[in-house]
Amino acid sequence: SASGATYDHSHAAFDALLKARVNDGLVDYAGLKAERAPLDAYLTEAGAVTMADFQHWVREDQLAFLINVYNAATLQLIVDSYPVDSIKSLGSLVKSPWSRETVVLFGKSISLDTLEHKIIRKNYAEPRVHFALVCAARGCPILRNEAYQGVRLKAQLDSQTKAFLTTPA
Repeated sequence: SASGATYDHSHAAFDALLKARVNDGLVDYAGLKAERAPLDAYLTEAGAVTMADFQHWVREDQLAFLINVYNAATLQLIVDSYPVDSIKSLGSLVKSPWSRETVVLFGKSISLDTLEHKIIRKNYAEPRVHFALVCAARGCPILRNEAYQGVRLKAQLDSQTKAFLTTPA
């Protein structure tokens, strides 16, 4: 298992995927769909992390992990149905795409909404996550072409916040 002390907190696999498929916040979904194995493998590895192992990590590693899982799961949601005009079309009148239980975390399937609001926002008093969690819709923050890492998290969140606030609407 790649959990616990052996988990790659540099998120090298997701980082390589982002560098290859994201340019100025735009995602090459066609390329990602054609070569989706790295995305699926990253999410499988992340999904194998146990709550017990996760709780031993420092706060920054925990938050970077959760942000990366959220962003990777959002990519996977879109790739699963690509091509689509909008992520919003993946929902229905009664259920948004963010409320579908598509994220495997700590042995359970949860929704992106649950990950964002009941785990990240509830347990980490970090307002800058608003600019790091990418909902893949117009008006949302852009996706960085690098994975978040605990050792660089403060600088990455500062940079992401500044980029969002200084980008013309």
